[in-house]
Amino acid sequence: MQSSLIRRAGRSKFPRSALPDGIGAVLRARRMSAGLSSTALAKAIGIRRETLQRIERGDGLPSTRVMFAIAKALDFEVKEMVCQSACKRAPF
Repeated sequence: MQSSLIRRAGRSKFPRSALPDGIGAVLRARRMSAGLSSTALAKAIGIRRETLQRIERGDGLPSTRVMFAIAKALDFEVKEMVCQSACKRAPF
């Protein structure tokens, strides 16, 4: 059964090109710079560690609720997360 907290990247209702790549990498970098383990962050936002790790690997996309919870826990805005991941693939 698929968790409602994440969407598998290949099963999203949005076209893959419309979703920013690299969100997981941005989240992992933010988490690590905050000095948090994946277990600690997952517990703080109320999801399983495996779910957070799947998001960080890029195997799933966080729900809106999870994105906002992660941003709040790591003290940054969701738009920063999306912009940073989108800027990494920008052709300029």
